Amino acid sequence: PQPHIAFEIVALPESIRFYISCHKKHQDLIEKQFFGAYPDAKIAEVPEYNLFSEGGQSAYAMYGLKNANYFPIKTYKELPTDPLAAITSAMAKMQSGEAAAIQILLAPADGKWKNFGKAFVKKEKDPGTGVKPKAPPDQKQLEVVEKKLSQSGFNFVIRVVTTAPTKDAAKQHLTNIKAGFEQFASHLLS
Repeated sequence: PQPHIAFEIVALPESIRFYISCHKKHQDLIEKQFFGAYPDAKIAEVPEYNLFSEGGQSAYAMYGLKNANYFPIKTYKELPTDPLAAITSAMAKMQSGEAAAIQILLAPADGKWKNFGKAFVKKEKDPGTGVKPKAPPDQKQLEVVEKKLSQSGFNFVIRVVTTAPTKDAAKQHLTNIKAGFEQFASHLLS
């Protein structure tokens, strides 16, 4: 299996923390990469956290891509505001007895996704025949797919769990967090 890494955002009342979990042999590389981007960050090994309280109710969801994996999602470069702000603001509302965690698991993808993307581009560029011509392809769509195909790919899953004294409160927190992820839907594709 490919090495994987987990990024986690955990919200407790009056506290949001960020965690990274990786295999010990990748720890030094991950820390250097992280300090390269965030030189003032504090990194420390910490014990496992526990979101759940006795008698608490939980809600859970797992998210993936809506479209084929060769279609792009929006990145921070295409978004008008800090994408993390929408997610953490939904998580900042935890009260006593409530908590939430977002876990993003990443692992390098093999090249199969690129093969599907190349086949899509080839099919879209095919003009058809004289008897059965095809409409011209959406050039912007082809451009963004080809750009993504030039980059490394990752398999991922996003898991979200919330806990609260009532099932309704846990579900409401889950709904609020899900709304924070909708900003990544591509405006180029429907």
